[in-house]
Amino acid sequence: MRQFKYVVYFGMFVKKHYCPKCSDKLSVKKIKRTVNSESREAKDYDFTTDVSDFSGRFVGDVEFIWHVYHCANCDIEITNKEMREHEREKKGKKRKSKGKGKVRGRIGIVLFSIFVLLWVYSRTMSRTDTNDANDFDAKAAIMNAVNKRTPVKYFRKHYCPHCTGIMDVKFNSEKVNSESDEAKHYDFSTPNGNIRGDVEFRTGLFYCTQCDYEILLSEMKTLERGNR
Repeated sequence: MRQFKYVVYFGMFVKKHYCPKCSDKLSVKKIKRTVNSESREAKDYDFTTDVSDFSGRFVGDVEFIWHVYHCANCDIEITNKEMREHEREKKGKKRKSKGKGKVRGRIGIVLFSIFVLLWVYSRTMSRTDTNDANDFDAKAAIMNAVNKRTPVKYFRKHYCPHCTGIMDVKFNSEKVNSESDEAKHYDFSTPNGNIRGDVEFRTGLFYCTQCDYEILLSEMKTLERGNR
């Protein structure tokens, strides 16, 4: 009576696999080998079974049938276990490199954000009068007036409506006393309360260095919207 043991892994026929050396697509090859249970090479094969004699082992000549991956380009054979280990190791390396890439990307975003904030801060402070630097409330009022009345855009180029030159940003300064008649036209409020006394208010303008043309931000926005 012919005895045989057939081992098959269905995953070998479902998923595509590629050669670890040349990356060519692998094919599945059937291997047949007859081994006697009393021979020297029997130790390399599994003779256990649940359909044979009472001992649970094949006895005598047994035909073993299994499948391996075969690369036609390299002419190499790879067992299912070796392929699984290789793919598991390759997948682990990809995850590790991908994780490093994410961390580097996040660090880059944080550093870039810090750089942008410092740049905007330096641009704003370079246009702020430092005469009242020791007066926190006065300085807060100046910044509050600048931010509320003229949120200047630094991240976009604006062009002069007259000569099409690139416009810069400048600030017009005006000191107003909180008890004067014109104080009703200004906002003296700060996060710490209202400011009293003389306060310097600054208004941001777009300024053309070529033709000396000046225009408020609100007017520039209206003009640019109309040209779209």
